[in-house]
Amino acid sequence: MGGNVHRAAEAAVRLPVGDLLRQALELEQEVHALVESAVVAERERGTTWDQIGAAAGTTRQSAHGRWSASIGTWSRLGRAISGTKPTEEIVAFLDKRYALLEPERTNAVSAGLDATRHPGSTAYEESLRTRGRDLHARRTELSRGDRRLDKERKRLKDPSDRTGWLRLAANLTASADAQDAVARVYNELVTAEPALAEEHRASADTHRGYAQNARNYAELALEQAGKL
Repeated sequence: MGGNVHRAAEAAVRLPVGDLLRQALELEQEVHALVESAVVAERERGTTWDQIGAAAGTTRQSAHGRWSASIGTWSRLGRAISGTKPTEEIVAFLDKRYALLEPERTNAVSAGLDATRHPGSTAYEESLRTRGRDLHARRTELSRGDRRLDKERKRLKDPSDRTGWLRLAANLTASADAQDAVARVYNELVTAEPALAEEHRASADTHRGYAQNARNYAELALEQAGKL
């Protein structure tokens, strides 16, 4: 035991200065990525944030705050992990590996997949993914338009005449309409991406709140214009 520790210490001394820390940080990054992937996989299979928080030994709110950004990115990318092999290729490989143990079972893995037991499930899943990608593209387009309205609104800040207040009110009303449209997209995403229904409902509520705030400010701008 003592000899092993001594040899390990000698090996560490021979490493270039800083290598121990660099290797530890690389391992930390790999673990971080693995944890994020595990959270994504849990959400994909329907695990709730309460359950994820419990598994992580924390609260639902803390778990959501820590990993919701990763879930959002994964969702916007079409619920796909970049750099992975197609599922069919992975399953075929696993079938072959299993067959080495039990040669008479050439489809031990693939036989248990929904795509095999329910042939229409693959097409259905792909249709959901396609719909989800289309909806995310629509959400991006709407958000881009709202950013243009936001830039215009900054130029209209503190109007000095009635026309300026009316233009500000029109801008805020248009922004409210855009936020309502984004909320509707998130409502549609609830059915297109059922595993992320919780996140999409929350996002829809948030954007409806933005829309209501914009309309409230638009009413104030109109009141101010009426005084001039």
